[in-house]
Amino acid sequence: MGVAGRKVDLHGLYPDEVDFVLSPIIEEAYRLGQTEITVIHGKGEGVLRQAVQKVISRLRHLILSVQRGEEVIAGGEGWLRISLKYKEIKRHASMVKPAKPSIPKLSKNLPLDLSKVIEKRELGREKYRRRMQRQKGQS
Repeated sequence: MGVAGRKVDLHGLYPDEVDFVLSPIIEEAYRLGQTEITVIHGKGEGVLRQAVQKVISRLRHLILSVQRGEEVIAGGEGWLRISLKYKEIKRHASMVKPAKPSIPKLSKNLPLDLSKVIEKRELGREKYRRRMQRQKGQS
């Protein structure tokens, strides 16, 4: 069967960034024949959990089940365990057709380097601050 045990920590992301980060990870894990992904979204106000639920509902064709974390020791309700449907992977190199590069290839070792996402977000914040200062100066 596939490999289990991928973890994705979404702390520090905005809800609109969750789809950008989580969708390729789920699709890549399915393509590689992995069976489980643990998504850590935190407790908070639930905005990241809702964003994760939207991604899960959109990718339902790849997902077998979703289990909400309830163990107090393991972080309580701040995580989900996603079980993926099993995909038969052909092991013989001559039988494997080259796949179309529909999603970016991710390394098997997570956490994903989110520095580019965070840097882009910070640049957007800075542009917004400058625009607001210009508008205040014109008023």
